[in-house]
Amino acid sequence: MLDVDLLTRSLASRGYRRVETLRTGIVYDHPSCSTCLIVDLPPILTLQDFHYVDYTAHQNALAAKYDRLFRFLCLEGGDLETLLQELQMFCEGEQDREKVLSFGPNRTEQDIDPTPPEGLFEDGFLEAFGAVHRDALHFQFGYVDYEWKRRYLDFALVTRNGNFAIELNGETYHHPRAIGAARYRSQLFKQNSLFADGFKVFRWSLAGMADRTRFLDELRRFLGPSEAFLHKSLVKLGRAVETFSLLEHQEDALEYISELRREGRNAVLVVQPTGTGKTEIFLEDFRRLKELTPALRALVIVPSRALREQTLERFRERLPGIRCSDDFGHRTDYDVCVQTSAFMLRHYHECDREEFGYIVVDEAQHAPAAGLRAVLEYFNPANLLGVTATPDRLDQKKLEDLFGEYESVLSLKDAILRGLVAPIRCFRVKSNIDLSEVRFNGRDYVKSDLQRTLVVPSRDQLIVNVLVKYFGGAFAAKQGVVFCVSLQHAERVAKALNRHGIPAQAVSGADPSRAQQALEAYRKGKLRFLCACDLLTEGWDSPQTSIVVMARPTFSQVLYTQQLGRGTRLCEGKEALYVVDVVDNYATRLQPLSLHAVLGVGWYQPFANVLMSEVVSERLPLGELEILDGLYEGVRAIEEINVFNYENAYGHLLNEEQLARELFVSTGTVTRWVKQGKIPPDQVFSFGRREIRLFEPARLPSIRQDLGLKEHDEETRREDFFELLEQRDYTFSYKIVFLLSFLKHANDRGEAALPDLVGTYAGFYRTLLDQHGRCEAGANPYNRPEFLADPAAVQRSLLQNPFEKFERKRFMYHCKDLNYLAFDPFLWSRLEAPDKQKVRAQMVEDLKDYFRERSVAVEITEQDFASLLAPGA
Repeated sequence: MLDVDLLTRSLASRGYRRVETLRTGIVYDHPSCSTCLIVDLPPILTLQDFHYVDYTAHQNALAAKYDRLFRFLCLEGGDLETLLQELQMFCEGEQDREKVLSFGPNRTEQDIDPTPPEGLFEDGFLEAFGAVHRDALHFQFGYVDYEWKRRYLDFALVTRNGNFAIELNGETYHHPRAIGAARYRSQLFKQNSLFADGFKVFRWSLAGMADRTRFLDELRRFLGPSEAFLHKSLVKLGRAVETFSLLEHQEDALEYISELRREGRNAVLVVQPTGTGKTEIFLEDFRRLKELTPALRALVIVPSRALREQTLERFRERLPGIRCSDDFGHRTDYDVCVQTSAFMLRHYHECDREEFGYIVVDEAQHAPAAGLRAVLEYFNPANLLGVTATPDRLDQKKLEDLFGEYESVLSLKDAILRGLVAPIRCFRVKSNIDLSEVRFNGRDYVKSDLQRTLVVPSRDQLIVNVLVKYFGGAFAAKQGVVFCVSLQHAERVAKALNRHGIPAQAVSGADPSRAQQALEAYRKGKLRFLCACDLLTEGWDSPQTSIVVMARPTFSQVLYTQQLGRGTRLCEGKEALYVVDVVDNYATRLQPLSLHAVLGVGWYQPFANVLMSEVVSERLPLGELEILDGLYEGVRAIEEINVFNYENAYGHLLNEEQLARELFVSTGTVTRWVKQGKIPPDQVFSFGRREIRLFEPARLPSIRQDLGLKEHDEETRREDFFELLEQRDYTFSYKIVFLLSFLKHANDRGEAALPDLVGTYAGFYRTLLDQHGRCEAGANPYNRPEFLADPAAVQRSLLQNPFEKFERKRFMYHCKDLNYLAFDPFLWSRLEAPDKQKVRAQMVEDLKDYFRERSVAVEITEQDFASLLAPGA
């Protein structure tokens, strides 16, 4: 049994004070070093009404407040000793190790598409910061924890203000109650290691990301200004691999390296037999470069501590004037740092990215296995040299990936060209459906409009006809996925396929059990097609998928590539992925994504390899080519197509809604100012009968100045809120009753379920009507019992007025997906208990004054508004 008092005393002796008691544990902090400590107690493994969104939201708030946050699970007395030992280790640092242990699969080498939560995060990140910052995110970031186990983060973000680790969680895979004590402790150890190494860790659950407004606000607050983001180095483009086998003397090797550099090739792999002086080559190479650039610093990465000491000694003997160190993180008086690959994997992010102009990887055959690619992508050396005696012990291609031509982030195009994923063949199906009247929200089509426009039998039949015509006969065993707009759409397409003898079933997250049965039938080959209205379930992997039908138009590159990724995996007997792009009639300059737009290929030939001109050799067997030739014999003409990519072209601009957020006004106000000519847009697109107007972020200061607007930000939001309340601008009593109803139902995150709000709000007016015969003056609808008995009518009224008054000022928002209203997260975090009591007290007094003096001229009693107050308020 854990002694909580002993826990508190033990931590107090180390400078920690108890600051908060939770249902699931206790929070301590150490003010002098800005460290927070959460100790989870046994209830966290058993509480049924403790939701993971509550876990992540509370932890994220603390992570934002403190420099470091450590979290431990304590179930019994012995756990306290472990907690104290690990806490000391995380605070003082770990011991050097010889090797990094493998822990879990390396998804960077297996998957090119994100899981649904990862896709949701990436899409939110791009909306919050713009598509221009896409390559600032490190997807599946490799990291080594304090047990020297290699782990992977969903995303990492490196900035001038610090490093961030992003983990995306769900109830099933991460909630302590679901995963048990052992796996939860492993999760915490990884998180604690990250905080100890200077990363701030933020977690989002699926439910947390479903509240789009809160999620985007948290991204901006937690990750800071996008101007500080450090994008992955792309200078390595153009590196070329050359191997040189030294058989006679080192001078030939050095001359050959110099010749390659004169040709602009700054990454070289030198291969020569053991015992022929590999070390001497990079020693002399560095000496010559140092003469040309006296400020040059070098990093030499070796596989073991023994070799580290040997190399340091050799530098001191051979180049006595060169200052050597093995401690790059804390010294500035050195020319060469020699360190082990294990150490570098743990600590490379502590060093400045421009620290080293010259990097050597000794025993380079170990580099791919050691995971050094992340290290080499982080730094930006002018010259990279790898030396090895045994390249044949590893896949030569992996060495070429490290020392040859590559981008720092593996794009889909690169993955195809390298044979890491299946080649892609495309067929574009042209429909006559007009999408010009479908609304566009500045980022993508409005889903409800798409459903009304696209769920038509003729379009569905067109898709089915293509699948019947081209994927029967020799291709009748191929399986695939049709991505649809909605569940209704998915069910219609599935029925149409079944009518033509093609086994198919609609799947969605609405019925997980049924979806799982369909996925299993698909895996066994009993279904040929899955018709999905949303992304398939997290972790679903079916390499045999050979056909992907894009029947849901989108402008989101994240969504498109995520759907595409369901078919890109390699599989025995799978010669290619066939993509069927459904191309509708857009009649507008803005066009949704297609495979060719994603890959940047401006020509199209039916069923041809999309990257054929860039692929050295066809991977299809001759027989398959003959079949394909027969299939599209009559439609072989090459067609030039539009490869416009909205995110790449305009992703950095603000739409009207985003501009309104920055100016702290409603979207309607911005629209009015634009029509009045007060804010001319920088880009205007016709979209049906609408215009899409976009604005350069750099214009914000001048727009504020021209309109005489005060600059509002998070720090002024609390002051702005109380200023609004002090105005006491009450045309009706709605705002007062609404705020009291909200405070009654608000949870710890400042959210109130809309049905609960409507019930309390309408209930107050029904009570008033029963007691006094009326609620408001004149012919107000609230004076009619039938109106107050209609929840839908009351909800419409509540959302239009009073809620809209608070929403316009960005104090509140409506999360439609989760059906609740919520305070702005930053504002709510600044409202302490006395502030909420102050608001409640003012509203009670204002309510009394309103009914006594301004409306129905009655004295309302405590009993009249008791239903508006939470117990004890």
